Amino acid sequence: MDKLFLQLLNMSAAAGWLILAVMVLRLFLKNAPGWLTCVLWGIVAIRLLCPFFLESPFSLIPSSQILSPYTVQYAEHPSITSGIPSLNRIVNPVLEDAFAPAPAASANPLHIWITFAGILWSLGFGALILHALASFLRIRKTVEEAVPFEKNIWLCDHIGSPFILGVFRPRVYLPSSITKQELPYVLAHEQAHLKRRDHWWKPFGYLLLSVYWFHPLIWFSYLLFCRDIELACDERVIKDMGLEGKKAYSHALVSLSLHRKLVSACPLAFGESDVKGRIRKVLRYKKPTFWMVMASVVACIVAAVCFLTNPPEKPDESQTITEHARDDKTRVRFQDQWYNQAELSDDTLQWLERYNSLPQDVQLAINYIPWDLNALIHRKDPHTPVTLETSTETDENQSDGIKNNELSQSPLDQAICSAIMEKYAHSYAEDYDFACCDFVMLEQVSGTPNSTSHIVVCYGWAFYQQYKVLEAGLENVGGCHIPTALTFEADQGSYVLKEYWEPGAGGDFLPDIQDKFPNHLVSDAIDSQKYIVRQLQSCYSQAIQATSLDTDTVISRLLDSLSSSLGASFDPQSIPSQQNREYRELLYYGEYTLRYFLGRFDHGEESEPKGKIMALICEELLQTRDTLPINAADADTGQIWYDTLHAHASSRITPYLSR
Repeated sequence: MDKLFLQLLNMSAAAGWLILAVMVLRLFLKNAPGWLTCVLWGIVAIRLLCPFFLESPFSLIPSSQILSPYTVQYAEHPSITSGIPSLNRIVNPVLEDAFAPAPAASANPLHIWITFAGILWSLGFGALILHALASFLRIRKTVEEAVPFEKNIWLCDHIGSPFILGVFRPRVYLPSSITKQELPYVLAHEQAHLKRRDHWWKPFGYLLLSVYWFHPLIWFSYLLFCRDIELACDERVIKDMGLEGKKAYSHALVSLSLHRKLVSACPLAFGESDVKGRIRKVLRYKKPTFWMVMASVVACIVAAVCFLTNPPEKPDESQTITEHARDDKTRVRFQDQWYNQAELSDDTLQWLERYNSLPQDVQLAINYIPWDLNALIHRKDPHTPVTLETSTETDENQSDGIKNNELSQSPLDQAICSAIMEKYAHSYAEDYDFACCDFVMLEQVSGTPNSTSHIVVCYGWAFYQQYKVLEAGLENVGGCHIPTALTFEADQGSYVLKEYWEPGAGGDFLPDIQDKFPNHLVSDAIDSQKYIVRQLQSCYSQAIQATSLDTDTVISRLLDSLSSSLGASFDPQSIPSQQNREYRELLYYGEYTLRYFLGRFDHGEESEPKGKIMALICEELLQTRDTLPINAADADTGQIWYDTLHAHASSRITPYLSR
């Protein structure tokens, strides 16, 4: 429900610009044929109906998606992308203050509100549909005693104004008191409605109103649409009349006017809307000239081109991406990161090809990741340079151990690491055992990629951590996590740092990122939760490799503590939402947790509730939820879940059991 409402919210926001344009055009098309004004409302209906449109440089829609599903569900700093920077700067700080999630929150507050709004929307939609149905039944009951006059025309004693009722078999109902002088004008008007299929278009317009009832411009546009279809019918009837005929027609309008206070889908009544304005138009009517008709047609075409297309992604001056990464057939993309195809199986490469062809919102709903890709992500991300540094209190043996465990890095990776380590070396605690960093590359931009010396800008998330190594495990004593832009001058394989950029704090954070980062990276640059677990696992792994930390003992103690705090009758669904310290720590130990837990399972018959806890954590680390015949939360025991995993996806666990 919330996804549907969010889609409707974005579609209505885009359609709002078109509605405003139509309202302005109506002022300039007063002397244009009435049917052309109705065509403009048809363009509005198309915008409200279709979820996808082509991109065009002529589009006047500032943004086709002001609020993305990813922002609603996961973003730490909720924001809109209205396409108007000044509006973003006003709204986004307020939005962030009101809906920023707490560190231990189980759900994004904005997601909760969108879900609530979706429920409210469904209630409003149902109320409007019930109102239309009740109105239809009430009118049907009123005309039960009507008698046929001719063809589809009926006379009724209980009505005061002519109207059309019905969609598939419409009938024209006339009051029995109608005079012979009024009859031809009324019948001509109602027949014009039938020829124009207005008995279809008005209920259809009401249906759109019911769907988008939360948007005030939709209400206003529906009222104007009802007025315009009446004006178009009036014009069709009087276009060949003289002044006396127009006066008689106006007299019939006044005599049979129907004052309605509620918006309704039925009936299509003769004197239903703005009788005074219609009479004024009738008496002043002049046939539009050829050039007025042509100008009006052109205006409709221009409106369709400008508002039935979406704006292309605006290029950024710094967005001259090194295309070799995309053109290189030896690399493949997954979630904005690039990986070497040689390190992945053929099945995984085929899965990635299908995955990358899916829309972004569908990708977000997929939890499964092939085991070799998952191992690559958590063990060694090709775009995640890492390094380790000892404090002044670390002994020489430890220092040698660090050097032996450093991951091989490209010159650019090394330059990034050196920049981050130098930036924060003296910013946090002085008493620590190890310091390390991690950098998720969102995009690498090169100003002149084909020259010997050029500027390289690296946009990404910098993560710096300082740890003390205790018997109970790693203790964080300082660090930061912040979107960063690093500018280097590259010359024959060496990189010299020219600028280390970070956004300002507080209200300057979002505007600074919007000004510095390419537009298509802003959402990732403000979503601190998207990469945090991956980066924590990377830093934990670095610290473990550089020390003699007994991870099995640490993980066993964390499991004992978590099992004791939850008890034997815990709800499996509650663990991820609680986000307690032990659970988070077990996730951060990543592959070490997997090796220990899977090893225990492999020895057979793991006791409960530890087995169920281990299964839940392994499932999250391996990303196997909904990919096996049974999920960990639904299995009677953790051992049953493991046996299922071993039977259906043994390749996922082999890398961890073989070490």
